[in-house]
Amino acid sequence: ATGFTAPVLRSPLMAMLFSLVVFLDRDRNFLAPLAYALAALLLYEPAWARDIGFELSFLATAGIVFFAPPAYDALRRIRVPRSVAGLLSVGAGAQIASTPLAVFYFGILSFVSPLANLVIVPLSGVLTAGGLAAYVATIAYAPLGEIYDAASYGVTVALLESTRFFAALPGAWTRIEVFDAIWLLPYYLACAAAAIFIARRGVRAVDATGLNMTAAPERWQNA
Repeated sequence: ATGFTAPVLRSPLMAMLFSLVVFLDRDRNFLAPLAYALAALLLYEPAWARDIGFELSFLATAGIVFFAPPAYDALRRIRVPRSVAGLLSVGAGAQIASTPLAVFYFGILSFVSPLANLVIVPLSGVLTAGGLAAYVATIAYAPLGEIYDAASYGVTVALLESTRFFAALPGAWTRIEVFDAIWLLPYYLACAAAAIFIARRGVRAVDATGLNMTAAPERWQNA
C-alpha cells in the first residue's frame, strides 16, 4: 500500500494533467482531464465513489476549473489586484460546486470562506505542488516520500491552525438543521448547464497551485 488517500492522489494527478495540457498549449478546456482523473482514480479504487471527501474534492476541482475563470474576469474588471482576484476566484469556484453537498452532509454553512481562502488557498497550493513532487519522487525512490512528509509538516500545521482560527471567529458559520437532498439535483443540473456553457466559450487555465490564470485576454496583461 502506498498510504495515499483519495484527495492526496487527486491533487497530484490533476496537477499533472493540468500541467500537461498547458505545456501542450491546447484548448484550455479541462473537462476531459477532469474526466480522465475521475476515471483513473475510480479504476484504482471503485469504493471512493461513495467517499464524502472524494466527492467534495472532485466537486471543488470542477468548480475551480469552470467557475474560477469567469469569477477572476469579473474581479479584474473592477480592478481587483491579480493575486487577490486569483485567490478569491479559486475559492469561489470551489465553493460554488461543493458547498451544497457539504451542507447536506455536515449541516454547516460557512460565512468566512472568502476571507479564509486568502490564507488557505496559498497554503493548499504549496501542499498540492509538494504532493505532486512527492508522488513522482516516491515512484522513483520510496524514502523520498518521508523527506516530503518532514518538509510539509510545518505547512500542514499552518493550514490546520488557519482553518481553526477562521472557524472560531464570531459568526463564522451557522448550522443548517434541514437540507433536503431533493435540492441537490436542480442545483447541480444548473451547475452542469453553466459549466457546459462556459466550456463551449473556452475556459482559461488555472495553474496547479490555483494562484494564477493563464491564457488571459490581452487587456488583463496591461491591467
